[in-house]
Amino acid sequence: MRHPAQDAIATAGSCPWPRHPAAGRFGPQRLVAAVVAFLMVTACASTPKVQIVGRTVTVEPDGPGRKVKGELLAVGPERLWVRGPEDVTEISLPTVREVSVKRHSWDAHRAGMWSLIGGLGTGVALTAACGAAEADNCGAVGLVTLGAWALLGLLAAPFMESSSRNELSRPTAEELRPFARFPQGWPEGVTPGDLTRPE
Repeated sequence: MRHPAQDAIATAGSCPWPRHPAAGRFGPQRLVAAVVAFLMVTACASTPKVQIVGRTVTVEPDGPGRKVKGELLAVGPERLWVRGPEDVTEISLPTVREVSVKRHSWDAHRAGMWSLIGGLGTGVALTAACGAAEADNCGAVGLVTLGAWALLGLLAAPFMESSSRNELSRPTAEELRPFARFPQGWPEGVTPGDLTRPE
């Protein structure tokens, strides 16, 4: 025969525990969605403004004229405009012999510089580790490492130099437009003084 106290405990155990009204409102899926929405909002708010500029070009004309280097602003059917350090130069396209378009800054000079930095840093670190292990010929480790980095930079320099620019001989307007700030030509109502240099 069951004691009345046992019946009371059983009855209490079978009763559902009262839940808070907000319980179950924030499940795992809604939590993930809230986190994604928060990240998207913060990413949009912190996105820096990207200035649209033309590529840096070096224009070599026919004859004894001087080379013009600067940002390629606009390209028209017969003319192109290059912004230099001081002013904007308007150039007749049929008189252009060659245009060198800068694609990136990793040329042969930078490849050699970084191979030297990498070789010195790695060589010093390996020499120090070798000395800490009390091994022999630790100086040779640094020299071999520096030589390997120098060889790598020497082999990479020609490829980096050739890929850093695009040489266009007797270019047409269609070939130059993709590199200009205003590929459709000089915009109407805009003067050279209106175009400030990007910071």
